[in-house]
Amino acid sequence: MGVRTVCPVVKRLWTPSWMLFSGAYVTALLAVFYWAIDLKGWKGWTFPLVVAGLNPLAICVMGQLSRGWTLGQLKIHLPDLLFTGTTKPVMEAVLPALVFWLVVWWMHRRRIYLRF
Repeated sequence: MGVRTVCPVVKRLWTPSWMLFSGAYVTALLAVFYWAIDLKGWKGWTFPLVVAGLNPLAICVMGQLSRGWTLGQLKIHLPDLLFTGTTKPVMEAVLPALVFWLVVWWMHRRRIYLRF
């Protein structure tokens, strides 16, 4: 017989148990990043995150306004093999994000930052 709880972990309903689960997960990630970056000094791998974090408004605007168009262009110009089977959802998420990151990296190299 399965475990029965009073308040199941259901993301769609934002139950208190889901809030505690997701809060603990985020806190654990923060602790790992603090240990790796601040205490151990492993900062080289953070460059992509720094570039994206310096221009978050640009990434957000590109994601909202041109994600569909960018994905369509990628599907036209890249092999169909990437967008079939079990890799399709991953590629449809990662490839436009990579294109947007490359645009933000270009902006970062020229010191162009969108400010609110």
